[in-house]
Amino acid sequence: MQNGITCLTLIIRKDCNQLLVWNDGNGRSGLDWVLSLVGRILESEDESGGLQIGDLIIHLLRRAGESVLPVLPQLLQAMVTRMTTAKTATFLQVINSSANYTQC
Repeated sequence: MQNGITCLTLIIRKDCNQLLVWNDGNGRSGLDWVLSLVGRILESEDESGGLQIGDLIIHLLRRAGESVLPVLPQLLQAMVTRMTTAKTATFLQVINSSANYTQC
């Protein structure tokens, strides 16, 4: 999972526009798929995949810009909710750093 998140983060960093315009043929965009993955990782009890999720979220917010605005409240709520159940300090720090970035 960690390698997949790292790869997706690199795609977002290098060609986020391609991700934003891509769709799966059923009307679901690349951004929808990424946000779905982020949601699944934040909901998971396994924190190992979540250690890279903060970097992905920050790059997504930087690169996708206004495309993320419609779902930003739900994303922040998911992050805050997950912070209350984090088991490791590292995971909590990753989520906290991502949440702090959204306030800039």
